[in-house]
Amino acid sequence: QQAVLPMLQRHIGICSAELLERYKDCLKDTTEGLFTENLRALRKTSHVLGLMKREIKNLRRRETICLRRTEPTLAVRLSTDFHLVHNSLRQILYGLLRLTEPALDHVDNNFTPISKKERERYLGLRQRTEEAMQQVADNLRALNFAGNDKMRAVFETIREDLRTFRHEVLVDMQAEEANLSTLTLLLHVIQETEQICAEMTDFAHYTVRLEQMENI
Repeated sequence: QQAVLPMLQRHIGICSAELLERYKDCLKDTTEGLFTENLRALRKTSHVLGLMKREIKNLRRRETICLRRTEPTLAVRLSTDFHLVHNSLRQILYGLLRLTEPALDHVDNNFTPISKKERERYLGLRQRTEEAMQQVADNLRALNFAGNDKMRAVFETIREDLRTFRHEVLVDMQAEEANLSTLTLLLHVIQETEQICAEMTDFAHYTVRLEQMENI
């Protein structure tokens, strides 16, 4: 039983890191596909995300079985944060799915593209999100769960900047000449990216707690 926990932690760290890196790539591929009106890329990303739903379900089942093989009192202590980690991973995936579907529909129907100015504004925020996700993945791969504590503030700062951008888009939508379908999609993209950052904030917190609970 004593040997199970280090193996489980390593498995959670490596597998979660791989998932985050793939999520990061899907976020990039979806928004790049939207901005470049690449329907094929959007369909491919949608397919990949669909396959990942079963994958994360199987991952959770395998790790739950492993958790049950630890010492019973330890398993109880770790159980809540263990499941919260997996809940966050699932919610990030669902956020990407919610982002991809309307993007694909927008391009498929040849609606007006998002303006260059708004694309560039979003891309700066997306890049910061990707970099933060990669840092969390690097920490997990190195089994430096505690290193994710400071990442919570990083994601909160990105969320605040996304909220500011979202407010500006809402103001732009009030203009008489505004293209509502395009701005509504942009608003949706911003909101889902903001929600992904919120889930990443929680995920980083839960991974830190998961390591701390082991030492109580």
